[in-house]
Amino acid sequence: MTFSPDDWRRKVMEANVAKQARQALKDDSTGRKAAEHNDKFKPVFLRPNDIDGEYDFKRMLKTTLGGLELRNITLQDLEAFGSNIETIGTLYKGGITIPQVISLSRQDDIDRANREILSVAPKFRRAGTVTFLTNSGPRSKDPFHVVNIEFMAYDSVVLQPVKERASTIKNRLSNGKVRIECDCGRFRYWYRYIATLGNYVHGRRETGFPKEKNPDLTGIACKHILRVAQYCRSALGQQYLKMAIDKDRAKTYGRMYSSSPKQLAKMIDDQAALQGKASHKITPRLNTEAKKIATRVEKQTKQVMAKQAKLDNKERRIARLTANFNSGLIDKADYDFYMRVERERKY
Repeated sequence: MTFSPDDWRRKVMEANVAKQARQALKDDSTGRKAAEHNDKFKPVFLRPNDIDGEYDFKRMLKTTLGGLELRNITLQDLEAFGSNIETIGTLYKGGITIPQVISLSRQDDIDRANREILSVAPKFRRAGTVTFLTNSGPRSKDPFHVVNIEFMAYDSVVLQPVKERASTIKNRLSNGKVRIECDCGRFRYWYRYIATLGNYVHGRRETGFPKEKNPDLTGIACKHILRVAQYCRSALGQQYLKMAIDKDRAKTYGRMYSSSPKQLAKMIDDQAALQGKASHKITPRLNTEAKKIATRVEKQTKQVMAKQAKLDNKERRIARLTANFNSGLIDKADYDFYMRVERERKY
């Protein structure tokens, strides 16, 4: 089915987004509770304690790690899961930026977003959390999908005494750190766990390891989030965020705002005019973002090594003090004084 801006505009105008968003959250919660209940009788979830060494192989849980076919989990799989978890925790410590959402996503998700998900409508927002609608893919039964983006720097931008500049919107919001979620199955079963692990999930946190759908823990976002991320980086998205900032600086902060039908129609028409243009295409910059992450990991590694070196030196000093005291080279008063200094030394 070919994307039609007119048909999409009609769906957005008729959409009861609040109802669908509530229903999506309810369905997610109900499905999770049912799965938790059934797990008692037919185990499904692979939990942190399992990966940490408490897994009972009699549970016969399955994985697709290393291939496409389901097979029983092995001890080597658990070790690989643990390594993947550690890697994700290191890579995304402290959150994720919008450029990283795009550049570190799977290429198949990016390709589907470019082919199928072609328009975004920011329906309503409260402070820095915006609820977007995107069109659905050609095989989807849903009329649209709901994406929540929480801009982490939004509060500080609104509340700063100096009025923001265009570069502030671009650098701190459009390219800034965010929390994300989508109501689609792809995000729920493939990416919510990764987003939870990286501390950039909006909404429900997921602790069940995606052993069947995504055991390698690759990718970041579904095609719907990717289209929204591209919109937020675009000139149109920056205009929307500036309008939001201006409203919250002039009126009661934290109110719920909804886009009017006229505003929605204009935003959809403006995006329709960009169809086929380079600015509308989602293009990852993997080398740039990978380099940033590598730099951050290297910095963290150096900090850890420097701290460990100081701790090693402390242990050596304490051992030397103890040896000097035991051999009678220093008395008890000096020993207690220097030991207190070492105990109180902060690193």
